[in-house]
Amino acid sequence: MILIVIGDHYIGWATARTVVTSLEISTMSEFLDCFKIVWQMVNDKYIDPAFRGLDWNEVHNCYQPQIAAIEDDKTFYKLINKMLFELNVSHLGVISPDQKNRLEPIMSAEGSIGIDLRLLREKVMITAVERESSGQQAGLRPGFVVQEMNGQRIQQIASEFWLSPPFRDGKKRSTITSKIQEQVYGCPGTPVRLVYLDEGGEVHEVVIRCTPRAGKVVLGEYLPPVFIEFDSRRLDGDIGYIRFNTFAPPVHELPVQKVHGRGLPRASRECLRWLVGGTC
Repeated sequence: MILIVIGDHYIGWATARTVVTSLEISTMSEFLDCFKIVWQMVNDKYIDPAFRGLDWNEVHNCYQPQIAAIEDDKTFYKLINKMLFELNVSHLGVISPDQKNRLEPIMSAEGSIGIDLRLLREKVMITAVERESSGQQAGLRPGFVVQEMNGQRIQQIASEFWLSPPFRDGKKRSTITSKIQEQVYGCPGTPVRLVYLDEGGEVHEVVIRCTPRAGKVVLGEYLPPVFIEFDSRRLDGDIGYIRFNTFAPPVHELPVQKVHGRGLPRASRECLRWLVGGTC
């Protein structure tokens, strides 16, 4: 089975009879069958009939012989996504069945250690720690610099990623940041090993277990649930602050409710209204 996601809406499951009972695609004919399903589904249902100026038939002719020559699943998924990336749009790709529940772990993983990480001045820094999280209980604080995660140096984690569309300045950095952030999510009970520097430059090594997350939302039959994180507060200088991890429903309604509840400045409310398309 193959899940194809376009824009904010999945366009359906494509099921090839020869592979539905197995996670493995093992023959040339099966690779070609799946290729035909994916290409045809985009051809029939993609929102732009002009394919953003791309000759979709020519794309078919270019990739079909390459698909016919491959011999393993990993190469198949890499090549089929390369074809889709020709459209240079986000939220468009093919995943294997065993990857379904690990899609976007920052949003869909059921557990975490409750910290936020950012790449700042080429260092991975803890920028936020949730109250009463396992990360806070382990002594983690904003400003600590993470050097290793789960036995891997940060440089190694940062080198292992696929850059997906849209291809633009800054996308590589945000993709690397997300790849690093994913390391602190998992099923409840999953151990996360960190090596970090505290504010005094002293090295520490800890193993912290993921705990269950709140805010579970089911988006649809074919997608894993997501976990909504939202925070809003008033800062000094009459500045309104909001933070959320995804625009998935019901986040598009939460900001307005939270803003009214926290009494943020009108300028912040107007900015939010423009950002999420809601009303204040």
